[in-house]
Amino acid sequence: MSSAIRLGVAGGTALAGPLGGHFTLPLLAAALCALLLSAPTPAATAPAAA
Repeated sequence: MSSAIRLGVAGGTALAGPLGGHFTLPLLAAALCALLLSAPTPAATAPAAA
């Protein structure tokens, strides 16, 4: 989880640099990361007994 957050922050910062310091891109990257981390995952099912 920590690596995903750090990757989002680094990617957003790298993309925001050439745009003249606008903070929209890093905020969107952080929001996307938060959405991905909070998304529910399907429950694993046990294999059927033979």
